[in-house]
Amino acid sequence: MRPSNNVNAFALHDQVGDFCRDHKIQPVPLNYMVSFEHLSGNHPELSEELTDYVSLGHQLNHSFILQLHQNHLEPQSQELIEGTQQVQQMIDSLLTSVRGGSSSVDELTHSLDESIGELENNPTLEKLELVVSNLLQASMQAKKDQQQLNQQLQQAEANAEKLQQQLNQTHKQAMTDPLTGMLNRTGMSYHLERLRQLDDIAISMVVFDIDHFKRFNDNYGHLLGDKVLQQVANQIKQMIGKEDLAIRYGGEEMLVILPQANLPQAVKIAERIRQQVGQVKLVNKRTKQTIPSVTLSAGVAQMHPSEDWQDWMERADQALYKAKDAGRNQVMVAQQAGVA
Repeated sequence: MRPSNNVNAFALHDQVGDFCRDHKIQPVPLNYMVSFEHLSGNHPELSEELTDYVSLGHQLNHSFILQLHQNHLEPQSQELIEGTQQVQQMIDSLLTSVRGGSSSVDELTHSLDESIGELENNPTLEKLELVVSNLLQASMQAKKDQQQLNQQLQQAEANAEKLQQQLNQTHKQAMTDPLTGMLNRTGMSYHLERLRQLDDIAISMVVFDIDHFKRFNDNYGHLLGDKVLQQVANQIKQMIGKEDLAIRYGGEEMLVILPQANLPQAVKIAERIRQQVGQVKLVNKRTKQTIPSVTLSAGVAQMHPSEDWQDWMERADQALYKAKDAGRNQVMVAQQAGVA
């Protein structure tokens, strides 16, 4: 169960800090999230795996913590997305009913007003003056009731729209990497499923990896390493289109998926991003020291209609390794699908 009040939350925050210090890990977002979930007792299986790992004498490290997050926390994000989609359908149904109800009341009142007008203006209905008078009173009451109902309907619609905004925000958070603002793996899977339904479009992928990223962490600390990740992510997001997808796949590896981009177009985009990132200058605020330039290696592949996205990504990944083997800081093109 999650902390029920601020006191428990603050106490857990202190425990997480102590836990990170005791295990010599930086309190960066990923480490903090996994440590918090372990200490809060929300995920017994995560805690059991972590405890067993430490009891064997292993030191906690980034790879193991990332694995814990992927195995135990990301699946929960996928369940959250599926749940929000069901709630979204309920909201859509509610809004349709609300708007339809308001329209039907308006039509009823309009029809009633027309009937009253006919009775008042027809001289052959003088004998029905009493009925007309009663009908007029009923009409006035109906209008009053309608106004109250419309106010209630408007309030219900406003509440539903507010809930929809909150739902959209929750949906976005479940698919977003908190450090970089890029899509996470859950978000990637969601959007790939959507793109799979599009026919006859060229779609390409670029896999980026920050060269010698471990050196930034080792030489300047994990906080500056996080800053490097954020700067690279910002450059990538700024240089792609609205329909393109920027994803943090894990660690220092980032993906760009380019709908409606063929292989030559994707290579040009990858090259522009590589050059732009190389021009970014970072300064260590504590020492005022200029950090060495950040460089990227990249692999590019266009999806073949006959392959699934795992095979597609594997080809892009192999091209990335070729770029690294060739000296890093360059873009390589993947082999065509089906070529041995």
